[in-house]
Amino acid sequence: MMAGSTSLRVKHFTFSLLCYSHAVIKFILFITILLLFIVAQELMKLLVWSEEKRLKLTLLIVPVLCRVGLWILNIQVTRDSPINSRPKGKLLIANHLSYLDILVLFAHYPALFITSQEIKETFLLGRITELAGCFFVERRKSKRTHESMVKELEDIKKKLLRGHNIFLFPEGTSSDGKSILPFKSTFFQTAIDSGAEILPLCLRYTSPNGDKVCWYGEMTFPDHLFRMCLEHEITVTLNELNEISVQPSALRNELRDLAHKIIGEAYAKN
Repeated sequence: MMAGSTSLRVKHFTFSLLCYSHAVIKFILFITILLLFIVAQELMKLLVWSEEKRLKLTLLIVPVLCRVGLWILNIQVTRDSPINSRPKGKLLIANHLSYLDILVLFAHYPALFITSQEIKETFLLGRITELAGCFFVERRKSKRTHESMVKELEDIKKKLLRGHNIFLFPEGTSSDGKSILPFKSTFFQTAIDSGAEILPLCLRYTSPNGDKVCWYGEMTFPDHLFRMCLEHEITVTLNELNEISVQPSALRNELRDLAHKIIGEAYAKN
């Protein structure tokens, strides 16, 4: 009896060691991809002086690297969208659960991204998002000014008018996945000012480990990433929902409420 118990413990230890070793390899590979991206983008800044050309090259590179990242972490994406859907010059909005959302979304929709100054100040993520052409906006009321908001809106509007897709997480932060947080209306104004259509997207990480994917509160990036590496497989559904046409007379609060309703209903169904 004791010999059998010892054998089970040895097998369990061996299995745990293999899982941990596999997770370490995945973690190292993922961080290596991030570092290679940083090096490549820094070189591009030296060799390509035109900002527009750098953006175009970045929008070619990022989706490829995101697909590699999905492969390393074994994230399986089920996408429900029109065949050959290739949005251009649209405001893409989605609910926000984790930094992994960015891998999933960028792998399918080349776009620039609106994120917060807090992300810019986050270790490693800040530099990566800056080199990826992200817009950093100040969400903290104590540091936000009217002038800074006007400049942020104008910069995003210009990119939409040039035909770039822009990503926005209107919740303003990632959630614990229990529900969709209230949307903020500020950046819906860019769709009104540019005439860009709004494309709502719904993300949901599914069982059995869907709740572990959520990154929120005081969680740190390296610790959470390693926990993701410990997972054998992560599954996520990505639903492309009905576009919202924007009229010049539209009100941003109305667009916000409509987008929240569309994504909220889709999230509840998954």
